Amino acid sequence: MPGSVNIGGLSSGIDWQTTVDQLMAVEKRQVTLLQNSQAQETLKQNAIQQLNDSMLTLRSTAQSLADASRFFPYQTSLTSSGSAPADSLMQVTLSGNNLTSAKHSIVIQQIAASQRNASSAAISNGAGTAINSTTEALNLSGSFQLNGTTITIAATDSLQNIIANINASDAGVTASSMKVAGADYRLVLEDQNTGATGFSITGADLSGSLSGLQLAGGGNQLQAGQDASLLIDGLTISRGSNTISDALDGITLNLTQADPANTLTLDISIDASGIRSKVQNFVDQYNEITRFINDQFVFNPDTGESGPLAGEAMLTSIQSALAGKILQSIPGLASDRNSLTMIGVELDENGQLFINDARFDPWLNTDPAAIRDVFAATGSSSNPELTFLNYGFNNPSGNFDIYISQPATAASINGSTDLSVGLSGNDTLTLTDQQGRKAIINLTAGQSLSSIVSTINSELSATYTEQWTTNTALTVGGSPITSATKFSDLAASISAGDTISITGTNRQGATVSGSFKIIDPASDSIADLLNAIQFTYGQQVTASIDAAGHILVTDNSQGDSSLTFSIMANNEGGGSLDFGATANVTEGRFPMAIQASANGNALAIASTNIGASSTFTINQSADLLGMANTTVTGQNVTGTINGESAIGSGNLLIGNSGTSDGMSIMYSGTATGAVGSVTVNMGIGATYDGLIDLLANPFTGLLQNSLTASQDIYDSLQAKIDNLNIALEKERERLTQSFVHMESLVSQFNATGQWLTQQINQFSNNRN
Repeated sequence: MPGSVNIGGLSSGIDWQTTVDQLMAVEKRQVTLLQNSQAQETLKQNAIQQLNDSMLTLRSTAQSLADASRFFPYQTSLTSSGSAPADSLMQVTLSGNNLTSAKHSIVIQQIAASQRNASSAAISNGAGTAINSTTEALNLSGSFQLNGTTITIAATDSLQNIIANINASDAGVTASSMKVAGADYRLVLEDQNTGATGFSITGADLSGSLSGLQLAGGGNQLQAGQDASLLIDGLTISRGSNTISDALDGITLNLTQADPANTLTLDISIDASGIRSKVQNFVDQYNEITRFINDQFVFNPDTGESGPLAGEAMLTSIQSALAGKILQSIPGLASDRNSLTMIGVELDENGQLFINDARFDPWLNTDPAAIRDVFAATGSSSNPELTFLNYGFNNPSGNFDIYISQPATAASINGSTDLSVGLSGNDTLTLTDQQGRKAIINLTAGQSLSSIVSTINSELSATYTEQWTTNTALTVGGSPITSATKFSDLAASISAGDTISITGTNRQGATVSGSFKIIDPASDSIADLLNAIQFTYGQQVTASIDAAGHILVTDNSQGDSSLTFSIMANNEGGGSLDFGATANVTEGRFPMAIQASANGNALAIASTNIGASSTFTINQSADLLGMANTTVTGQNVTGTINGESAIGSGNLLIGNSGTSDGMSIMYSGTATGAVGSVTVNMGIGATYDGLIDLLANPFTGLLQNSLTASQDIYDSLQAKIDNLNIALEKERERLTQSFVHMESLVSQFNATGQWLTQQINQFSNNRN
C-alpha cells in the first residue's frame, strides 16, 4: 500500500527481488542487442563521414588540376646587374592568374614617396605665446580642410586633441607632433598614401583664428609626394604606389629602393617541382581512399569481423567508379599523351597510383602542357564568336552543338531628331539605370550634337558623394554660425540639459541613432554637435557648417550610398532651437554604364553592358531629341547546348540540364540558329570534380544518402529500445506487485497459523 516498505522474502523466505532482477535481465537482452546494432550504425556513420571527407579533399585537388588557367605553378628569379642585391631593391609576388613564362628587364628610377608637411614655426596659443606642452589648451577655434575633410578645432583642444581628431578622421593623413626646441612644438602631417598627388591644407581660418597652428599656405613642406618611376622592358611606368600590380599580368612588384644604374632581370618560369607536387597530392589522396575502401573488406580473425562498411553496396559502386575513371583516355588528345598512364601516372598490382619517373619526368621537363591536358578541362570552338568558359559537373568529353535563338543585346535607343543645326530649345534629360543611379543632364538651345554627346558622357562618367543638409540656417546677430559658435549665442533660449536627436541610415543602409546633450550652453559649441553627428555615423561622415549656417553632412566615401540624415532639437527647457527639415543635396553614385554617341545627325544612347541588366529609363522635360520617354531593355542570349535547355545571362549561355548542365559558353555574335559547336576535353581532374560531386555532395551525394539511411536505422532502433524499456518497466512493476501480494498472503497465513497454534496450546493447557 502507499507508503509501505516491502522487504523481499521477509514473510515467505524467498529472495523474490533477486528473482525479479534475474527475470528482467533475460528480458533486457533484447535491448542490449538493439544497442549493439546502434553501435554498429555509429561505426558505419563515422566510417562514411571519414570517406566523405577524404573524397572532398580529393575533389578540391581535382578542381585545381581541372582549371587550365591555374594548373601551372610559377617561380621567379630576380638578378641584379649591379652591386646592390636584387632583393634589396624589389620583391616579386605572383597571384597565379594569367601568368606565362617570360623574362623582363626592370630599372627602378625612383620610388614613390608620401608628402610631409609641418607647422612653419612654433605653434602658439590664442594669446600668441609658444606652447610649452602638447596637452595644454590652445584657446584656438575654427576649422580647416585637410585633403577635403573638415577638421574642427575647439578652444579647449590641445595639440594632442587636434592630432587625435585628425587621425580619427577620413582625411587619409597621419598627424604627429615634433619638439624642435624647448618651446617649439610643430604639427607634422604625412600622407597615408604615396604618390605625387599628395594632400591639401586649406581654409581661411588658418590665416585667422587658427594662425597659431602655423599652417597658413600649407605650412612648411618637408617632403613632396612623388610617384614611383621605373623602366619595364624599356617602357616608362609611373605609379603612385611602390606596390605595382597592374603593369605585368599576375605579378606584383614591391619597390623598396631606387637604383637607376642597376638593371634587374626578372625571370618567370614554370615550377616543375610544383607540378610534381600537385600531381603527387592527387596520387596520395586517391591512394588514401582506395586503401580505406580495401581495408573495409579485410577480415579480422581476432574479432571475426570486417570493416563497418564491408556489407555496403555503395562502397563497391564507389570503388568501381573511381577505378573506372582513373584509366580513361581523354578524347581529343594525341594517343601518346591521352591518359594518366601515358604521362607516367600508373597503377601498381594493388590498384595504387604511383608516379613512374622514367615516363613522367620527360613530359615534365620538355612538355608540361601534356600533363596539364590530361588533368584539365579544355575547350575549342568552330566559331571564333563562341568561347568555352567552364565545364559542368557531369559534362562528358565531346562536341556540343550551339543553337542561338536570341543573341545578347545592349539596351539602346536612337533619336529621330536631326541635330545638325543644333538643339531647338532647352531640354533636361534624365537617365536612370537598373540600380537606381540617376544622371540629370541640362541641355541648352543651340547646342551642337558633338557638344550634347560630350555633356551627356561627362555627366554619366562622374562620381558623386552623398550630401545632406538642414533647411534652416542658424545665425548669430544676423551672421551665419560657425563651428566655434557657442549654443548660448543662439537666440533660441537653450537650457542646460537640452538634447538634440540624430537619426538616419549609414551608407550601407543600416539604421543609426544618437543624442547630443548640451551640458553648458556657454561652453558647448556647434563643433561639439558636429563631432556627435560624426560619432553617431561611426565616423563614416563629415559634419560641417556651410557658408549660410546650415549643417552639412557629407559621406566620407564616394559613390553609391544609402545615407540619410535627420536632426531635431527636443527643447526640453522650452527653447526654440530648430534645424528645420533635412534634404538630400547630392545623391552619391558611381559612373553609370551608359554612353551617348552620334548616329548620323541624331543622338544615340546605349548601355555599355550587355543583356537584361543593361536596362535604363529615359525621361525628358521636352522631347527635343526624338526619344520618347521610355524604358529601354537589353536582351540576354537564349538558346540551347546540344539540344538541351540553357539559361542566358548577358552573353553567357549556361547549360541547366542533361550532359551540358553547368557548362558555360560565351557568344559574342549576332547571328541566330546553329552557330557552331564547342569541343570539350574533360581531363581527369575535371572528370573527378563531377564524379565526386555525385558521390560526396553534402545534400544529394551517394555518401550523404547512406548517412541519412544509417541515421534512420539508428533512430528506428532507438524507438524500439524506448518502447522495450517502457514495457520492461511495466513488467518489473507487475512482477513486483505479484510478489508483494504473495508476501502479504504468506504473512496473513503465518499470522493465522500462529493464532491457531496459540489456541491449540491454550486448549491443551486448560485440559491439563
